[in-house]
Amino acid sequence: MRSKADPARTPVVTEPAVEPETTGDLYRIRGQWRSGADEVGLRERNKLEKVERITSAARRQFANKGYDGTTLRDIAKEAHVALGTLGFYAENKRDLVLLIFNETMPPILEKSKKAGVYEGSLVEALSKFFRPAFTAYAEKPDLHRTVLRENVFHSRSPHAREFHRIRTETIGLVRDLIQQARAAGEIRPYIDVELGARTVFFLFFAVVRWWLAAERPEVELGLTEFRSMCALLLDGMKRD
Repeated sequence: MRSKADPARTPVVTEPAVEPETTGDLYRIRGQWRSGADEVGLRERNKLEKVERITSAARRQFANKGYDGTTLRDIAKEAHVALGTLGFYAENKRDLVLLIFNETMPPILEKSKKAGVYEGSLVEALSKFFRPAFTAYAEKPDLHRTVLRENVFHSRSPHAREFHRIRTETIGLVRDLIQQARAAGEIRPYIDVELGARTVFFLFFAVVRWWLAAERPEVELGLTEFRSMCALLLDGMKRD
């Protein structure tokens, strides 16, 4: 008969369990932290610090080894977390890709809001709006090739929901620019701004994927291509 201390029956706890609400609340807590909210406590800051380690490790691993060459175990080891803890914050590598995207895009989007001002030309406003994204992608093309390749189809995880939120916000900002152009009389008054915004966004997404295929993508080349395609697209929306 085995004793109570028998290791065959005694569970080994390598790291404290993580509360089940952590992943769902991650983006809310991160938003509070970035805004300087006082209610973010030490416990929440510790969670964010752990997620930042995981995200940084995943970013480096994907950039150096590619998506297929990276393992969850390698990321956990570099982030100094247990594999089980990593699995809670991200169920698989695709979740980690979304985690990287969701951390990277908000600062880029803030720059886009400031740069993308309508001043009589919708093509120029759209070019200015998307310039920060082209610039960020050109700085780390290998990483963003992985991110763009793997975020087309995604799960229903909290990371996927945040991805959808960012995409919806981006399309909404493009819609506002098209709305301003319509109000200014640059384009036809009956243009569906919602459909127009989605069309421009999908055009941007396609141009970026094509542009990133180059070994060393140059910002101006990508923007020139995008601007030319926007001009071609918008020519059909202009008033006679």
